[in-house]
Amino acid sequence: MSAEEKPAAFPVRLIDIPERQVAYIRVANAFELDRVLAALKTLIEWAKSQDIFSQGILFGMTADDPHTTPKHLYRYEVCLASSFPFECMEGMSKLKMPAMRYAAIKASGDIHKVATAWDYLYRDWLVNSVHEPEHAPALEVFLDKESATDWSHFELELCLPVRKLAKTRSLNSGNRKPRTIETKKNKRVTA
Repeated sequence: MSAEEKPAAFPVRLIDIPERQVAYIRVANAFELDRVLAALKTLIEWAKSQDIFSQGILFGMTADDPHTTPKHLYRYEVCLASSFPFECMEGMSKLKMPAMRYAAIKASGDIHKVATAWDYLYRDWLVNSVHEPEHAPALEVFLDKESATDWSHFELELCLPVRKLAKTRSLNSGNRKPRTIETKKNKRVTA
């Protein structure tokens, strides 16, 4: 997909997600996809038994960067947010996620299409926007929850937590005075 096609293929919208209670299973060594799928199946079965699956929001998230975290240390959480009360089963944890603004795009297709969408969101849209990432995990929301364990085709909403860019100062603002720097060839440059 060309750079010109990406904005049309992945329109970004800003959404505000309210505070929510989340049940999750943390998967260690998550590059072993069978481990993630097993946790996802367990979470779905549990949510159905609690009668919260149909109204809940099924998603995955990670605080680890898949490009820099060693594969054996990479963690991924499979999650279900619910507005109804629930009790976690053994091996599951609960957290309260704060209300937050997200830059969201829909991705429909195979894992390569999902990767292209994430790449666009981070490397094209974010760097050219008036936003910066929040210190919180990005989300992969399963739009077709019943097919969440079929990874041959994804229907996802990718959500990057963002906030408005902090105001930055210009390098030449304030009391900064120009200074002379000596270079190797004894030429002077003003910085």
